[in-house]
Amino acid sequence: MSHIIIGTAGHIDHGKTELVKALTGMDTDRLPEEKKRGLTIDLGFAFYGENAAIIDVPGHERFIKNMVAGVATIDLVLFVIAADDGIMPQTREHLDILNLLGVKKGLVAITKIDLVERDWLDLVIDEVHKFVEGTFLDEAPILPVSSTTGEGIEALRKVLDGELARAQAKPFRQLFRMPIDRVFTIKGFGTVVTGTVLSGTVRVGQTLELLPQRREMKIRGIQKHGRTAETARAGDRAALNPMGIGKNELARGDVLAQKGYLKPSPFLDARLNLLKSARGMKNRTRVRLHIGTKEILCRVVLLETDRLEPGGTEWVQFLLESPYAAIPGDAFVIRSYSPQLTIGGGRVIHPHPPKHRRFQRDVLQFLRTMAGGNPREIIEAKLMLSRKNTLLMARLVEEGGVDPDLVKTIIAELVKENIILSLDDEGKILFHRQNIKSASEEFIRIIENFHRAHPDHRGLALAELKAKFNREVHPALFEKILKDLEKGRRIKREGNLVRLATYRVRLSPQREKLINRIEEILLDGGVHPSGIQEIAKMLDTRPGTVNELATIMQDMGKLARVDNSHFFHQRMIEQAREKISQFLNEQGEVTISEVGKLLNTSRKYSVPLMEYFDAVGFTERRGDVRVKKG
Repeated sequence: MSHIIIGTAGHIDHGKTELVKALTGMDTDRLPEEKKRGLTIDLGFAFYGENAAIIDVPGHERFIKNMVAGVATIDLVLFVIAADDGIMPQTREHLDILNLLGVKKGLVAITKIDLVERDWLDLVIDEVHKFVEGTFLDEAPILPVSSTTGEGIEALRKVLDGELARAQAKPFRQLFRMPIDRVFTIKGFGTVVTGTVLSGTVRVGQTLELLPQRREMKIRGIQKHGRTAETARAGDRAALNPMGIGKNELARGDVLAQKGYLKPSPFLDARLNLLKSARGMKNRTRVRLHIGTKEILCRVVLLETDRLEPGGTEWVQFLLESPYAAIPGDAFVIRSYSPQLTIGGGRVIHPHPPKHRRFQRDVLQFLRTMAGGNPREIIEAKLMLSRKNTLLMARLVEEGGVDPDLVKTIIAELVKENIILSLDDEGKILFHRQNIKSASEEFIRIIENFHRAHPDHRGLALAELKAKFNREVHPALFEKILKDLEKGRRIKREGNLVRLATYRVRLSPQREKLINRIEEILLDGGVHPSGIQEIAKMLDTRPGTVNELATIMQDMGKLARVDNSHFFHQRMIEQAREKISQFLNEQGEVTISEVGKLLNTSRKYSVPLMEYFDAVGFTERRGDVRVKKG
């Protein structure tokens, strides 16, 4: 038999706590203020038999956030309506909340029947039938009871027992996750946290991660169903005793999870349903987001429209004022900032998205794919939408809270089918092939636009190419794109510059005139060429301009760079090569001194000249002499 969580819901003073006490013998009002005022303020807990726990929630409108925290993890609701009051404001709001959170099963208990006549009770039952029509409680049993006299309690137990017998085991997921709903201390044990285990298993001695703090906590002890245990698993109400952390360092709404598999995010993508009873919502409205057991202030960014009308549905992004660690499918409720009224709810679609711009077609398509729930399609979509055009394996697990083994299996299939590519040995950095193709074309467009804007520049600096690329790009992907484009002879890299392979510099009349003067100066200098600084002074321009123009002339085949400061005109290079070749053919080797005499130049020029000939493969140095290479 599966372990299930039952939650109460209903208006203040309709007898929820007394009903739980009648069913279990346990008083869930634990706070002195609750006992003094006879009013449930915070969550209370009781055990029903061996396989169920009851979360008793407050009914007062001031404590709705505590109510939401309680019902966020339930399997079955015990919806309470008092016979003497009938349908009241929190009755309606609680039912809205349950519908928004996706609760599917429940039953209705009409309490305090000892205070009304039978005719009145029949009227209330008719009113309740109409009230729940069209909701998940439409076909639910409606059971009149009195916690004072005990009338109807056994009939209620019978129905609850039947629900327990029919309950199915929760789908087991490897990832442990438990939203915290209570934090307290016990003398001799220290801090204790309680919650409903949503997935996975925890064991005594295991180290968990506290989120959003990202702090590791070792679990010293576990209780479930009021008894000491070695493990707790999905569906259990559990109390965990962590080591080395104080009560004031944790709070309701924090999440305990398996270490390394969830990541807090300041953004959540979601599908939002606005209640028909709510006012319309404009973009960036500030609301109270209730998710898990936490309340977070946030702004609602409407991704499709400028205004969401009552009863409408839209893709949204929540900009959270404090980060939260969610997984896809987590249910939530939103309440207006002031006055605090429940206005909508829905499901998380993407728990760790980038910040979106509105009205983006690719983002909306991505969210539709994510909402479909096919793991393979979701992984592909995440890779496609990634801002760096890549995704780390660990991120796929963190963002989805999914079994890492399933992620690895899907990734292996996609790599085998050549749909995605991994550029590291361990297969952790992943690229979608389509992204590589689109990024490559964007690189080409950027370089083309640069050439168009700067026809007299040799090429675009690599750093500038990265800056102009409209998406942040992973270094491994950037290098791969460049290599592929170069291998395909679409671009050419020269040092820190990149240009289209077919591009040739188009000079302005002023630059063409400067190049002609540089050529004259180098020809006049012969084998004693002027350096960059000297030429700049002669031309009354900057050394950087001379250097850039000399490199253009090098591309044009007019000159050759022999060191960082000197260029030889290509005519001088050919003449020197011919003389040295003839000498080597006769003597077999040549020294620097002999080169100087042969060319009638000094060591200042003969040394860089021979180093240039070594670099281009004409000569080869052997000790103090050069010989012809090959």
